[in-house]
Amino acid sequence: MRQLFLLALLGITTSLHGQLLTVRPAQPTADDTVTIIFNAREGNGVLAGYKEAVYAHTGVIIGTPDEPSGWRYVQGNWGQDDARMKMTPLGEDLYQFKLHIRSFYGIPEDEPFLQLALVFRNRNGSLVAKDTGEADIYYPQIEVFEHGPLEKADGRDGTFMGDVADIFTLPDGSIVLSDSQQRLRLQYFEEGLVNLTYLPVPGTEAPESEAVIAFPEYWLDSTSALFHGNQTTYLPLGEGVFLQVQQNPLRWAIRRGDSLLLESEEGFFFDPGDPMIGPVSGLRLRLQPGERLYGTGSRALPLDRRGHRLYAYNTASYGYTWGEEDLNISIPYLLSSRGYALFFDTYRRGYFDLGHTESDILEFGAKDSVLSVYILLGKSGKPDEIQRDYTWLTGTQPMPPIWALGYIQSRYGYKSQAELERITQQTLDAGYPLDAVLLDLYWFGGLARMGDLDWDSEQFPDPDGMMRWLDEKQVQTLLITETYFVEGTRHMQALEEKGLLTRDPDGKSFIIPDFWAGPAGLLDVFQPGVAEWLWPFYQAQLDRGADGFWCDSGEPENHPKKMRHRPGPAEQVHNLYGSYWAQHLYEQHARQNPGRRFFNLIRSGYAGMQRYATFPWSGDVSRSWDAYRAQAPIMLGAGLCGIPYMHADLGGFTGGPKDEELYRRWVQMGTFVPIMRIHGDAEGIEPEPIFYSEVTQDIVREAIKLRYRLLPYTYTLAWEQMTDGHPLARPLFYHYPADDRVQGRYDSYLWGRDLLVAPIWERGATQRQVHLPEGRWYDFYSGQPLAGGQTHTVAVAAEHIPVFVRGGSILPRSARDLPNTQAYRGDSLHLSVFPGPRGTIARGKVYQDDGATAGAYETGAYRLLSLEGQWQKKQYVLSIKAEGQGFNGLPEALSLTWTLYDLVGQPVRVRWNGKKLDAEAWIYDPNGKTLTVITQSASAPGKLEVKVKP
Repeated sequence: MRQLFLLALLGITTSLHGQLLTVRPAQPTADDTVTIIFNAREGNGVLAGYKEAVYAHTGVIIGTPDEPSGWRYVQGNWGQDDARMKMTPLGEDLYQFKLHIRSFYGIPEDEPFLQLALVFRNRNGSLVAKDTGEADIYYPQIEVFEHGPLEKADGRDGTFMGDVADIFTLPDGSIVLSDSQQRLRLQYFEEGLVNLTYLPVPGTEAPESEAVIAFPEYWLDSTSALFHGNQTTYLPLGEGVFLQVQQNPLRWAIRRGDSLLLESEEGFFFDPGDPMIGPVSGLRLRLQPGERLYGTGSRALPLDRRGHRLYAYNTASYGYTWGEEDLNISIPYLLSSRGYALFFDTYRRGYFDLGHTESDILEFGAKDSVLSVYILLGKSGKPDEIQRDYTWLTGTQPMPPIWALGYIQSRYGYKSQAELERITQQTLDAGYPLDAVLLDLYWFGGLARMGDLDWDSEQFPDPDGMMRWLDEKQVQTLLITETYFVEGTRHMQALEEKGLLTRDPDGKSFIIPDFWAGPAGLLDVFQPGVAEWLWPFYQAQLDRGADGFWCDSGEPENHPKKMRHRPGPAEQVHNLYGSYWAQHLYEQHARQNPGRRFFNLIRSGYAGMQRYATFPWSGDVSRSWDAYRAQAPIMLGAGLCGIPYMHADLGGFTGGPKDEELYRRWVQMGTFVPIMRIHGDAEGIEPEPIFYSEVTQDIVREAIKLRYRLLPYTYTLAWEQMTDGHPLARPLFYHYPADDRVQGRYDSYLWGRDLLVAPIWERGATQRQVHLPEGRWYDFYSGQPLAGGQTHTVAVAAEHIPVFVRGGSILPRSARDLPNTQAYRGDSLHLSVFPGPRGTIARGKVYQDDGATAGAYETGAYRLLSLEGQWQKKQYVLSIKAEGQGFNGLPEALSLTWTLYDLVGQPVRVRWNGKKLDAEAWIYDPNGKTLTVITQSASAPGKLEVKVKP
């Protein structure tokens, strides 16, 4: 209390409560000694009432408001009892810390201090106090250009499109509406899909899209004639769907029958801005009550993004957790619960205001003088229809190499050949299936050698032999690469001579002084010839035995505003950088390795990046329950934006203590995500399962084995994505849009059409509630049926997370355990039949090819098994049909184990292809109401008939 009294004498106490951080002096310079008082009751409040020691973890932001750095000169040893960083408790949840800024952080005299950056933690880092929304704490608060708002400037030169003065049709069938200066072009692409291109500046035209690969296939003749002499005109966009256009003033809306889908508020606007910000083009639409908005890329937020103001600017966020709004992949795509979607086709820096500033207004703006918007409606407004149209526009992902769907093991990082071989062998000896290992930056010698693009011969004396050794064990090798080249590395001089690095305003190679690996140049991926220069280094590693690559820091992570690329300033092309890098590698690989599938584990990109065989992960996630919880909406949000293989570092990458229960639950969810990859910073906690307790190892081993047993199903999901655009992981509303109880839910999700996954995000949980959509469902493990259309309280076991199977599905699994994906031949399948209500047909598919050849499906080198089951009078009839021309390695015979669930009544006869099977060929369990039948066939088709005694 004495300390509080002294603070009161200084006049400080009035500002302490209700304020997260108090700093004296209030506007410090780098040469000031400051007193920092932290109020644990404010911000996220996780340390409120905490009785043990509290520690600061802090750095500084240097630079200028229009070009700030990230955290620099970071002080604190995370997860340790760091006496230097321990705060002085003042009572009433207040803590104090004093420091001299320049000497404490070690800021050089020539570097301008901008802000303090802080978080506060308990001893082991399991509790981290941040600002509201889980943001880091910055002081003083300033308007930082990199993260500041973009919006139309009311009262300046911002203008909306006015009355329509002229209307005409172009040769391509598009319609142009014009006021005295601005133009709006309407172009039909296909039924239920229209493009609106806003051209506010006379003489400008829309540039060629970097994302859209489709061409218009649908238009109406002489539609411009419908406008003349009419104040309001209705243009058909599809069956029962109309675009309603009011000319004076220009307003528009889209209706499906009598239902309003969306309408403009003031519509398109343009603000020429100022020299610092530049032009902003945007669109304002009205939101309807209860409308939900999904998409915008990967963000650690609830799935429904309404109420948020978000930025379209790819951002690396180290150690992020729940509430991080801006992450590595931002896609300007929104899906509405009202049955429409919007794709703003611009890679420029922008923002989404989704009812944040005005609760009933959706506003999008981007730093551009043109704005092209695609409105997607589908045939009936269902999410899966809209998804097919969106991926028709921007492309789907090619089939992955089948090993990519197995278990991938990684750490930061394997420092030597001996360490990698030792841990890999221990993993295999412990009985874990394994398909690939990832090598972080130590393979080329660590931070100082970033850009060498070749092996560190001291620590990896025989990389060719190592990769042969891994290949003999059927384990693939993946190598990290970056496009940053640290000064002094072997290719810097050649890159400068060839002009392949980014430039500063004077035309010299731009050297980033504060890049985390050391002063470095950045490859300008937009320069002609850069792909031809870069690819040979990748090809050399493929020729030596590597199987794929890990492309890191491609946001780009450190991208100063003053940097110049060939097309323009850094900010202009920032969001496009990762996609160009991916495109170069994909196209060069296809030229040099025809017929071989490509794998690129990449962190960032733009709409359409999926076309280039990209497998993105969600960034450097913290090791915490909140961060784990964020992975479902990150994955689902990215999937809706056409990015189907978003995944996370299972177990968490950094921060926090070793938490065996968290690790188990995270890996259990990892069975049902697109890429199952364990990864973490090994300096504090070794991430591989062999370094955990036997209890945890047994649980994790079973989760990985289950991943392999589900390989026929998961590989078929990859084929569905390639052919129809469906993400592998889907929100519940994706297939059940009419169920209001599933709108916005992300605490459970669909793995494909037929599995519902309910992760466990609460420590020590023994039960949880699960909402099952309409229909019939079955417990995945017991086979017990459950009614849909209601919420169930289910028991939670330590051994697995709750999973449910849709009634009306036939779920394919491997009939045997697999040590790796190469052991999967497709000749021995377990087909689990989960009937729906009487009168419905259960269906399933199994897609098979050789798992390695690019274009296998397109050339007919595959087999697709189609499965159906239904009641026909007193017997249940199952059929299997095949299509495709087959492939090398196609199994000559099929061994099928059929399990029919919820079979009420004793089977009296079982026939396969008309032949009665002996009683020894099938088993009926009257308690579980399951029938298991084993059939052998030279090939599909086949027919199984089960007659039941009433």
